Amino acid sequence: MNYTDVINRYTRYDTKLIVDSPYIKWEGFKNSTILITGATGFIGTQLVLSIAKASMDFNLNTKLILLVRNKQKAKKLFLHEILFNKIKIIEQDINKKLKYNGQVDYIIHTASNTDSNSFVKTPVETINTIITGTRNILEFAKNKNVKSLVYLSSMEVYGIVNSDTPLEETDYRCLDLLNERNSYPQAKRLAENLCYSYFKEYNVPVKIARLSQIIGANIPYNDSRVFVQFAKRAVEGKDIILHTDGLTVRNYCYITDCITGILTILQNGMSGESYNVTNKSIALSIKEMAEKISEYGENIKIKYDLKIDNKYLPKIKLLLNTDKLEKLNWQPEINTEKIFSKLINGLLYQRYQNVILNRNRYLKIKNIIKRFINIRTSYNHKFIIIWPIKIKINREKLFNLIYKPLKIKKNRILFCNYQGHGYGCNPKYIAEEILKQNLNVELLWLIKDSQYKQNLPPNIKVVNYKTEAAIYAHATSAIWIDNYHKNYFIKKGLRKKENQTYIQTWHGSLGIKKIDKDVKFLTQNTPFVEISKINAKYTDYWLSNSSWESQVFQNGFWNVKNILEIGHPRNDIFFKNNNNLEEQIKQKYNIPRNKKLILYAPTFREDLSIHVYNINYKLITEAFNNKFNEEFVWLVRLHPRMQDIADILNLNGVINVSNYPDIQELLAIADIAITDYSSCIFDFLFTQKAAFIYAADIEEYNNERGFYYPLEQTPFPIARNNNEFIQNIQKFNLSDYKNKVEQFLKEKGCMEDGHASEHVVELIKTIIK
Repeated sequence: MNYTDVINRYTRYDTKLIVDSPYIKWEGFKNSTILITGATGFIGTQLVLSIAKASMDFNLNTKLILLVRNKQKAKKLFLHEILFNKIKIIEQDINKKLKYNGQVDYIIHTASNTDSNSFVKTPVETINTIITGTRNILEFAKNKNVKSLVYLSSMEVYGIVNSDTPLEETDYRCLDLLNERNSYPQAKRLAENLCYSYFKEYNVPVKIARLSQIIGANIPYNDSRVFVQFAKRAVEGKDIILHTDGLTVRNYCYITDCITGILTILQNGMSGESYNVTNKSIALSIKEMAEKISEYGENIKIKYDLKIDNKYLPKIKLLLNTDKLEKLNWQPEINTEKIFSKLINGLLYQRYQNVILNRNRYLKIKNIIKRFINIRTSYNHKFIIIWPIKIKINREKLFNLIYKPLKIKKNRILFCNYQGHGYGCNPKYIAEEILKQNLNVELLWLIKDSQYKQNLPPNIKVVNYKTEAAIYAHATSAIWIDNYHKNYFIKKGLRKKENQTYIQTWHGSLGIKKIDKDVKFLTQNTPFVEISKINAKYTDYWLSNSSWESQVFQNGFWNVKNILEIGHPRNDIFFKNNNNLEEQIKQKYNIPRNKKLILYAPTFREDLSIHVYNINYKLITEAFNNKFNEEFVWLVRLHPRMQDIADILNLNGVINVSNYPDIQELLAIADIAITDYSSCIFDFLFTQKAAFIYAADIEEYNNERGFYYPLEQTPFPIARNNNEFIQNIQKFNLSDYKNKVEQFLKEKGCMEDGHASEHVVELIKTIIK
């Protein structure tokens, strides 16, 4: 098990949330040195990654001093950051005097034992580490005259509490002094008093952050905390065992909110003061937490084993009031559902990631090189940093110098399908209509991976996507046809010239998922948005298949014009006889001719969720077999950005068709289609065949990405779990479904007629003339 891999995967998403947080004034750390103790721990790791990324993104020139027990572990965790950022790793026991001669401006003291089992087994060591370690840090801070120091304490310092009233920082209860389990909270209490004493006597600017239970996607798989143990059992398909009555109630907080809280206290907190850090809206009993986590597994039961002689804390209800921290301009952002889904996803990835280590080794090496030879881009400039040399290139001037003078070939047409992902979607069907009509034109196609080349007709010339040849092809082609933004090339310096025409076909359909300007999680002043606006401005024609979609395009792409309601060329296939195609695909995948086909095409989650792809293929197949009195075979097509988790998903007993070049052909031959939010399901409507939605995270996805209209307004039966899915299959009525399809297409003003490709080619003829 390689914990580093899950760190790399999930913390890049969480790190971005922290760096983009409105609560942290990153400029305040410019040219500063920050010491972090316990830097390889759960919280310490996320602190290091976040500060390092912020330093790179905002040119802060921040130096990090990492105090760790295992230098090799730290090097492995922070390999990418070490090569470019100013990071120094010190291997030292926190119980010994710190040995660092340089200046330190800020300290975050996270080092502490957090394993409740060890509190009982080694209470003396627990106390010594907390007290001695904290004293050493405070003495170091006094001698260095630091600007600010945050000590991470715990909600357990409040003692045995059973109250419905959230505790303020001055509320305390009793602790049993003759209980070895209390070695931890008692030591934390004394450490807090030591912090305050150093503030009063030596004016050390120390602040105290009292943390509730902190949950994160990057928490180690073998962590002993109860919520990790529950989640592990759900991931492994085992029943959850409670060793208490489960009535203890606490607050919980996600790691990103915890980090922004700590950094807010570091920057804005009052010296000598303590601050509660939690999400006060998340208050759960152990039993309630177990029930929520059990929902992420299949038929997970909650069981009790109260015979174990243990030193668990007695039943408590300990809630924290965070008004004091909120007055420093801080708020938690991650809700209950998101907390547990992220936890489950992180553990799923850790459990199965050993099967994809070999695939990721190449990516690790590539990323290391990218960090050392760092390349940053903006609309007009490219920065090449071969540490410590920085080279600035004006890309627009470079393009104007090299490519703008090149002559445009009026019969040359350049095609691209979703950032170079092969021969498919609308561009493919336009190209095939051009070939069918034998037009006197030169066709070029951008391909990112050589595996896609074999699918192109011989009379279409392949151009490698990430090459200067691709820029040259753009600069010399009279017509560009694409189904996604050309942001990559615009960042490379591409500028559209006069007498060039850009036709945007897009890859979605009937506007269910929000796009660009309307997407909730997109910050409107990011480089992506800036360049997407330029792409939209360059576009001369947009292809739409309905009045509804035209409205979505106009709003979502910043008031674009010239939207042509002529249909999507890729949908012409549904108006043809596809018997030969079905036979070819069944032969390719060795599927018996008498078998019926289920196509499952889930979409990608920006937060890297895995738990949502939990269809029970065996049970659902049985339900379909019984309902339609046929034998079904599953075809599963994953989104291109899901390829790295294909081995994690349970694809046993199904056929993985993710590398099949054209999903439209798969849709055309499928007897049943299933997705969550992919627009392919709206193309499948034209077959009038049964289609279903399986989406375990509808509310969560809607909150982040957003829908233009509720999924419930579509013709598709919707299920959030396997039991609901089976019920939907059993209740399904094809005649009623077809009526809903007809009414839905009518309401959206859909006008597909099977001749969209022909309409586009007529437009191309006009442009060329």
